[in-house]
Amino acid sequence: MMAGRTRPVKLTLRLSHDEYDRLLQKVAAAHMSQQDYLLKCALQKKIVVMEGFTEVAWQLKKIGGNINQLAHHANEGYLVNDKELQIIQ
Repeated sequence: MMAGRTRPVKLTLRLSHDEYDRLLQKVAAAHMSQQDYLLKCALQKKIVVMEGFTEVAWQLKKIGGNINQLAHHANEGYLVNDKELQIIQ
């Protein structure tokens, strides 16, 4: 920070006890003051809003589960057939 810099605006934030505990853990892990940590989180990170992302994430999770099942079967010595692979693709 620059010498002589002031911050005349005060911001109040309400948290649950659990949220506050999690925040304190992250602040401690970052070896920063609480103010510096919150400022860095709020001002130096880009927030991207993606419409419909939850549906895409859900579908990717389901696909990942299918791939995991095939890998599990293959690791147990079972053969994975072409039809199953085509479904994944």
